[in-house]
Amino acid sequence: MESYQGLKKLAIKNSSNTTMAGIYIIVNPEGKVYIGQSINVTSRLNSHRINLRYYGYENSDFAFVVLHELPNDVEKHILDAYERFYIEQYRSCGIDVLNLNNGG
Repeated sequence: MESYQGLKKLAIKNSSNTTMAGIYIIVNPEGKVYIGQSINVTSRLNSHRINLRYYGYENSDFAFVVLHELPNDVEKHILDAYERFYIEQYRSCGIDVLNLNNGG
């Protein structure tokens, strides 16, 4: 659980840029992860927070972290490739990834 607490601190550090494109991760209290992509990560993570609250989860139980910031004009196929890369890497390390597909 130590690494989960570290992710929460990292999430606070990475929340300063409000319009970045990139790859993000959401970590639940059990350490399972969801990896996603967006051309506006801050907006996308806020949508996830709203959905979690709607379904009765406390946002403070989850870590929201930017894994990889990319230029705002990044092409979709580049985002797809990075998302697939991170999903594959996390799975290869034995981390429980909640994504239903391989990304992209």
